[in-house]
Amino acid sequence: MKNENKLKIVFLIPFFKIGGVERWVSYAQKALKSSYFEVEILCFVEISISEDYFCSWSTIKSVNLLYLIKLLFNKNVLIITALTKLNFVFAILGFLPYKHMSSIHLSLEKKSFESNIKYILRRLVHKIIGRYSNVVLCVSKGIESEFKDLC
Repeated sequence: MKNENKLKIVFLIPFFKIGGVERWVSYAQKALKSSYFEVEILCFVEISISEDYFCSWSTIKSVNLLYLIKLLFNKNVLIITALTKLNFVFAILGFLPYKHMSSIHLSLEKKSFESNIKYILRRLVHKIIGRYSNVVLCVSKGIESEFKDLC
């Protein structure tokens, strides 16, 4: 299949360090690479570890603002974000032609150290994410159950 006919899938993460989200993104990129998809990982800040730490098949690039804006106006692009703040911003930009998938990796339950106001705001943000994202991907059944109860 020619490159121009492929759906472009872009994983947009804030940083690339050692962690679960980075590992998940790397494995998802490997699983999705095919003749049907063109897959990229874009990172907002400098990449702090070797790409080979997770996998040799990953290609991680720093975000170029002009390139990101171009992606937002492309209807053949699916942007997958992996952080609550990014999920929120890209969900409310949903009127643009690109498609957006929010991935949720952390429990939505109240944390022992969290104030009531912060907890209420976090729940509101996740309701907005659920309302305006094209798709919400929960990485566990527990998180999926919490998210369904919230929305």
